[in-house]
This record gives sequence, structure tokens and C-alpha cells, in this order.
Amino acid sequence: MRIDPILTIAFLVLITVLSPLAQSVPSWNQWRGAGRDGIAAFTPPAVWPERPIKRWEASVGLGHASPVVADGRVYVHTRQQEREVVSAFDLASGKPLWQDGYAAPYQMNSAARAHGPGPKSTPVVADGRLFTLGISGILSAYEATTGKRLWRADAPATPPEFGTAMSPVVDGTHLIAHVGGANKGALTAFDTATGKIAWQWPGDGPGYAAPHAATRGAPSRCGRTSRSRCT
Repeated sequence: MRIDPILTIAFLVLITVLSPLAQSVPSWNQWRGAGRDGIAAFTPPAVWPERPIKRWEASVGLGHASPVVADGRVYVHTRQQEREVVSAFDLASGKPLWQDGYAAPYQMNSAARAHGPGPKSTPVVADGRLFTLGISGILSAYEATTGKRLWRADAPATPPEFGTAMSPVVDGTHLIAHVGGANKGALTAFDTATGKIAWQWPGDGPGYAAPHAATRGAPSRCGRTSRSRCT
């Protein structure tokens, strides 16, 4: 089923600014939320209204990438014709704050036409930066408040067979994404500030599942309890 992000944005606005009595607005800064576990920190109002009240609506394009919410702003990555577009809105009012678009022609695999031309990867916001991954593999970093592009990694010559679908994760000062083309790519850690590659694992072509940084409980060869990549 194809999801129009305009509906998802409206839903996010409804649950976050539905009532002035709400004591907190949840941050949903990446795929499946702050902990990538589907859990939102939210203090419900003492009294719920009788029905949802739509605060605002914005037409943004098509795609499967979920909108994200951080620091009072909503960010969404969508397709408009042959371009991928990143848009930022004020969460409370829906006022457009900034937008960036770039050419992203994409030929769908015939077996995946029902999925649409993307993008499919949910953006991530961390330390004042927004990161997006397009369906053909264009990886971009923006200053979250202004939309200034900080760096970009171009798409591979041949994209993954069914397009890019994994959602990047930020671990400390590294943005981790599975990049590359069909059967030729690498799980890669990019410096969040510069885009410089810190490390890569080229053992498999790009997958479609989102990575999750985890801490192991036992001491590793690094001499301390550390991320699994240190073991």
C-alpha cells in the first residue's frame, strides 16, 4: 500500500498538538522513534477532547519515508515528479520553514511498481543535523534549523534492485547507512559533520532493513563494554 505523507503529517500534528493541556510534545526524530523501539515519551492531557482537531495540512508529495519530529519542527522526505524534496515545517502552525530538492530520476523494478518510486528511508535528526537517504542512494546532511546542505554522497551507478529502503542511524559522531548498488555496497559509517568515511564493512550488498546500534554486556577486546563492532 502506498502512503501519502500528507496524511502521516496530519496524524503527527493531531497527536502532538491536539490539546493545549498536553504537558509534553514527543520527539520522534528517526525511524521508530528516539530509541528505534516504537516507544514515545508522552505525558497525556488530564482531559482528552471529544474528537481530534486538525491543526494544519501540507501537500508534500509521495513516498514511504515517515515524517520525523524534533525541536518543534516536522521534517519529511518525499518525491515530486523526478525530484526528491526535503521539507521542514513548524510543528505547531504548519508554517513552511525550508525546503531543498534535487534531481533523482529512478526506474522502478517491474516487480516493485506497486511500491512506488520512493523515497522509502525515514530521515534522522541528531545534534542539530538532518540526514536523508533517497531511493537511488543519495545520502544528504542538512543543518536542521536552516536547511543548509552540509554534505552529500552521490547515488551509485546502479541502485539496489528494489531501491533503497533502510533508514540510517546516528551513533555518536557517526551516521551509519548501508550504501552502494545491487550486490555491491558496504555498511558505512560517515562522520556526521563532514561526511568523511570512518569505517566500512563490504561483506554484502545494501540491505533493506534499518540498522540498530547496540551495546553488548560483556567486555570486548577493546578492553571495555563497547559497541559490537569493537569485538
